[in-house]
Amino acid sequence: MKFEELAKSNPNNELFVIHPEQGTIIAGETDRLILIPADTFAALHMVLIDNAGLGAAKVVMRKTGEMAGRFFCQQLKRLYQPDTEEDWIKIGPLVFGWLGFCISTYNLETYDKAAGKFLMTGKWENGFVANKWIEVYGVAQEPVDYFNTGVWYGYYSELTGLDLLCKELQCQAMGAPHCEFTIKPKSEW
Repeated sequence: MKFEELAKSNPNNELFVIHPEQGTIIAGETDRLILIPADTFAALHMVLIDNAGLGAAKVVMRKTGEMAGRFFCQQLKRLYQPDTEEDWIKIGPLVFGWLGFCISTYNLETYDKAAGKFLMTGKWENGFVANKWIEVYGVAQEPVDYFNTGVWYGYYSELTGLDLLCKELQCQAMGAPHCEFTIKPKSEW
């Protein structure tokens, strides 16, 4: 499937199916999902910070995001069977918007799988964690979208087979107009 076709499509009943008689939401054949409010999930960040400390919260949320990103990549490849790797690269941010993470734009500056090169920069707007952070804590002193960074590097690591890391360099929770991120191989950080 070409990216342009998917961008015009309606994702209802493709990404997941709700089975009320079983009390389940299923993605793919057997992967169970839960549907929770974004504020509740964002509050999990806050509970982790308040009870385990900022360092532990970062690790847990990034790893959770990475696992989710890899899952989404696998599901999207199965569901949409992108025609090209370029289409596959474009599908991730589109679907992350459908799922309510944030509005995102990106620039793939470098990608050479054989050489192990990958550099993507971009921005997020209206991210659910940044919004909740300001509400609970006020203006942040550093970027706070640990889950989103994990989703993005998980997705693109799964897609490329490279060991990538995403860092948020600017954050709406810090008072910036949008969040900015960079993804590149871990060894280049």
